[in-house]
Amino acid sequence: MAEHTMHLRRTYFDLFLHGEKTVELRLLDEKRKKIQLGDTIRFICNENEDESFVMKVKGLVVTKTFNELLAIIPATKCGFPDVETAVQTIEQFCPSDKQDGVLGIILEF
Repeated sequence: MAEHTMHLRRTYFDLFLHGEKTVELRLLDEKRKKIQLGDTIRFICNENEDESFVMKVKGLVVTKTFNELLAIIPATKCGFPDVETAVQTIEQFCPSDKQDGVLGIILEF
């Protein structure tokens, strides 16, 4: 089992800590392709790198687009109130023209 590291903005960091978010959405790049079931991910807060927590990977969902992914995983589990808000927000960080597939990482403490 491997441990991976990812950074999160404070909002999403806190949603995980409060149990309101259980799925992390990412582009399927070379780094993310290495994540396997049972691995752990250390999430580090962007605004304060001294703050972190570790979660275990319980599931992986791969699709071509975030819209397809959000048809499988409820937006609320990803920290968003609805699919439209999720896609608009994700597009700011992960432009769809740079996608080679997307990944939903299902996590638990």
